[in-house]
Amino acid sequence: MKRKRKRKVCIVLLLVALLASALAGCGDKDSQNTDQPPTVTITPAIPDVENGETPPPEGEVVTVSNVEELLESIGPHKGIMMKPGYYNLSEYIEDVWNREGENWNQRHPYVQLSECYDGVEIFIRRVDDLSIYTDNENLTEIVVEPRYAQVLNFEECENITLSGLTMGHTETGDCDGNVLDFYSCQNINLSAMDIYGCGVYGIGCYDGTGEMYVYSSTIRDCSYGALEILGGNGRFEFHNCMLTGSAAYDCYEPTPNSELAFYECVFGDKETSYYMFLEDIYAEDCIWSENYEYPEYGYEGRVEFDPDTMESVTVDREFLNESFWAGYAMVNPESGETVMIPYEEPDGTYVHVSLELNGDGIGYYENTNEFSNITWTCDEDSIIRITLEDGRNYYATVWTMGNDGYIWLLLELEECMVWLY
Repeated sequence: MKRKRKRKVCIVLLLVALLASALAGCGDKDSQNTDQPPTVTITPAIPDVENGETPPPEGEVVTVSNVEELLESIGPHKGIMMKPGYYNLSEYIEDVWNREGENWNQRHPYVQLSECYDGVEIFIRRVDDLSIYTDNENLTEIVVEPRYAQVLNFEECENITLSGLTMGHTETGDCDGNVLDFYSCQNINLSAMDIYGCGVYGIGCYDGTGEMYVYSSTIRDCSYGALEILGGNGRFEFHNCMLTGSAAYDCYEPTPNSELAFYECVFGDKETSYYMFLEDIYAEDCIWSENYEYPEYGYEGRVEFDPDTMESVTVDREFLNESFWAGYAMVNPESGETVMIPYEEPDGTYVHVSLELNGDGIGYYENTNEFSNITWTCDEDSIIRITLEDGRNYYATVWTMGNDGYIWLLLELEECMVWLY
């Protein structure tokens, strides 16, 4: 399943014995995961969003009233005050892309337009000290139309503040785009936000993102979950937030350098089912849903994996540009044995495979034991050749499962084959 510029898929494999043990240790839900305090807490001053306070913007402050003004204003050391209104990003950027294409990108070093499977999306890149906010009293809504587009992507940014904004997709239903994505970003402050689906996840954090602080915000009605945090580097704190209405489950992959904490937050049914049983989070004075479930394998909302229904499809290089693929299942070609990934070995080894295909023919490949920069090509038969730094070549083909509309890769490695989406 194609995930533009992201996204590892977190498959929660919960064994029955471990689940029973975890359930027994849950005790009072109000005290879940509160016996050990966080090891490090770096909490900036919390803005009084109920009284309309927003974090002070950095540098020059401008006021905007439409999408064009918003995009033209984005840059380092900027405070952007959005007038109340409905901002359909797609109506503007689709037209700009059709007329100008890459010429528009060449004139905008900090904002780039990129094609996704069914449209165009926005990447804000290498911008520090940017604040985008509204008055917190009147509705200011930012939306996109493509199902595969994120509303906003941030890459390699620091000191980003978003406040008082409502953000989501124009229609509900199946899609493959998050609402907000952050790649290799640090020091993110979100306050008084209303983030809604049909995004797969409300907020996605990847590739070393960290030091995210979210206050008095709602993340709701996403087709998978509220949060996907993979490869984090720093704190992720949520204060007085509501996570509710997810159709499936959130995804948090703990790392030695990341910590996730919730303070006075309210969780819906699926969110409670996920977070109430995680040992790698900290929760204090939170309200958990009484309608939680204890999923045996997690991610019940996902389509059932059935490789027998796979059919090859044709795509071009443009389709694959700027995409991230995460391993879903590992297959032994001799025995046919299939193991779902990622998973953790008894010795703590994290078994996974991921692949990033950047638009300039480079990217990276990562598995349990190695990380390598790559070059890649795609021929007219949609066969992808991936060349590692040591000269090894791997090949991948493109498939769809039962005509469900999602795109998969089948990657041939030395000893196994891996389905990625």
